[in-house]
Formats: sequence, C-alpha cells, structure tokens
Amino acid sequence: MSLLVRRPGHAPLLLVGDLTYDLERMLRGDVPGSGDKAEMHRSSDLIAGLRERLPDLVILAAHDPAPPRTFEPRSSRLRRRILNRIRRLRPSSQDRSSTVS
Repeated sequence: MSLLVRRPGHAPLLLVGDLTYDLERMLRGDVPGSGDKAEMHRSSDLIAGLRERLPDLVILAAHDPAPPRTFEPRSSRLRRRILNRIRRLRPSSQDRSSTVS
C-alpha cells in the first residue's frame, strides 16, 4: 500500500510502505527478496509513471534508513521541524534500556 500526500506549496510525498527498503534499488528496478515479484514490479512501474507526471515527487520508503538525508524540504525551518518530529518518534537509548529488564 502507498500513500500520496499533496500539500499546497510543497512537493508531493509518496509513502511506499513495504514495497522497498532501499529507494535507489527500487528506482533501478530491483525488488526485495520476499513477496510477489511480479506485483512488486508492477507497483514499481506505476511509481515510475507517477514520477514522470510529478517530477518533484519525493518518495519515502518505510524501512529505508536514508529518508532524512534524501528528503530535502524547501526551507531549513521546515527541515528542522521534520527532523525534530522524527527524533521525538524514535525512542532514546535511555528509553530502550529502561524497557529491557
């Protein structure tokens, strides 16, 4: 499942869920090792078509560790807000150690 997010004045975002864990590999036509390969290739082709229609489209893969580096908002203020939100969503090392007993 994917989700297209459109916001006035900003590049559209496409959240691609579990289609890939590595955006660069998906753009090269590679698909992950598990799942229905034909369906994943069809989905990747649909995304490629969407990129042609929306050239400023930002694609974010659910398990790709690179999105904070590849997602470049138009303003540094917005970038700081987004990165702060990401940091708040990630448990700190102190939080993780307190849950392990």
